[in-house]
Amino acid sequence: MRKRIKLFWITFFIAIFSLSFIFENVNAVSFAPKELRLTLNANNTVTLPKNFRKTTDSDKIKDIDKSVNLEGMNKLNISGSGQFSEKGLEMAKENIGEKVPITVVDLREESHGFLNGNAISWTDGHNKANKGLIEAQVIKDENERLKKLSEEKTVEIKNRTLNVEKVENEENLTKKHGISYTRITVTDKEAPSKEAVDEFVNFAKSVPNSGWLHFHCKAGKGRTTTFMAMYDMMKNAKNVSFEDIIKRQFLLGGENLLKRTTVENIKGTRAKFLKNFYDYCRTNNDNFNTTWEQWLKNNPDNSR
Repeated sequence: MRKRIKLFWITFFIAIFSLSFIFENVNAVSFAPKELRLTLNANNTVTLPKNFRKTTDSDKIKDIDKSVNLEGMNKLNISGSGQFSEKGLEMAKENIGEKVPITVVDLREESHGFLNGNAISWTDGHNKANKGLIEAQVIKDENERLKKLSEEKTVEIKNRTLNVEKVENEENLTKKHGISYTRITVTDKEAPSKEAVDEFVNFAKSVPNSGWLHFHCKAGKGRTTTFMAMYDMMKNAKNVSFEDIIKRQFLLGGENLLKRTTVENIKGTRAKFLKNFYDYCRTNNDNFNTTWEQWLKNNPDNSR
C-alpha cells in the first residue's frame, strides 16, 4: 500500500513538472519576436502623405453629392492619411497650419518607425504581424526592433541598400517637429478592441476646441476612416445620421466602411461595431463618462 502511495506521488510530481515545462516553453514561443520582413512604407520626399484629407475641405463634398448632411464637419478639425515620412509630416503640418496645435493619432498595430526619415515597418505580408499583442507588447517589440536596426551599418529593403544613419520611433519624430503624439493599436481591417475604444474616447474628450487631430494608419483608408468617423460621431451623432457620417467620411477621401452591405442589413464586424458606436454616441448624456464597455453591458443586444 505504501509503495502504491509513493508511486502515485512520484508520478503526480513528474506530471506537474512536465506540464510546467511545456507551458513555460509555449509562452516563450508565443512572445518571442517573429521573423518579419522589413519594408519601406514612405520615401522621405517633400510630398503630402498618401490619401491626405482634412475636414475643413468638406465643402468639396457638395460637388460630389449635394444630399449629404455636412453639419458640424467643418468644425471637427481633423485630418487623415497613410503613413507619413519625416518630410511628409512637415508637409502635412504646413497644410494644416503651422500655428495649429496638432496631435498625431497613430493607429498602427504593426511595429514601425523611421530610417533616415523614411517610414519603415516590419510585416508578415498581411499587415497583422502584431495581432494578439496588447499595446505595451507592441511598443516593446517595436522599440527592440528599432534599437537592433540602429546598430546596423547598412540594411537591405526592396533590393535597395540603405546606410543606417538615423533611426527613430514615431513619438520622438513627431515631438521633434512640435507635434503631440498618441498611440492606439488597432488590427488592420478589424473592429478596434473594447480597450482601444475606451482609450480613444477618454483621449478624445480631452481635446481642446483649438486642437487638431491627425489620424493615420498604414494606407490611410480603413483604420483611419474608422476613427475619423468615430470622432465625427462623438461630436455630431445627435444631429447627423449614421448614414451621412459614414458617407461624408468616405467622400472626403476615406474608405467606404459599409461596402458590400446596407444600413438595414449590416454585415461584418467593423460595420456592425460602427453602428453600435453611433448609437452609443447618440444616446450619450454624461459627456461620455459611461464607458464603451459599460454601455455594451447595459445594452446586450448591441453585441459586437
